[in-house]
Amino acid sequence: MNYLIITTGILIIISKLFDVLSTIKVVSSPYQEKNLFARKIMLKIGIKSTCWLIFLLVVIFVSIYTYNIFLSDKIWIIIGFIIFGNIITVIQFAVAHYNYTRRKNLIIKLLTKTAIYK
Repeated sequence: MNYLIITTGILIIISKLFDVLSTIKVVSSPYQEKNLFARKIMLKIGIKSTCWLIFLLVVIFVSIYTYNIFLSDKIWIIIGFIIFGNIITVIQFAVAHYNYTRRKNLIIKLLTKTAIYK
């Protein structure tokens, strides 16, 4: 189980890195960013700064959270982290894939129907 916890944390960080790198490569204006929260920050501090700030926050948060899950003895919390973490990983890889290919995949099609990702 410990292997799955650590792997999940690492995958979240790696997928976020791909998301950040692809966003930096593709987005030349904050108005191209689909995530409204990220767009607002980009308008204030710039695209690259926003991307790396978000990546840094994700690394810190995921590292602390993964460590705490690693110490947990509650199986339902561990399983929840693994499931939720892998869902996040799939979404982030899907966003990176879309950024690189500019072809909407199933995840992107679903995300664009939400209010935050227009």
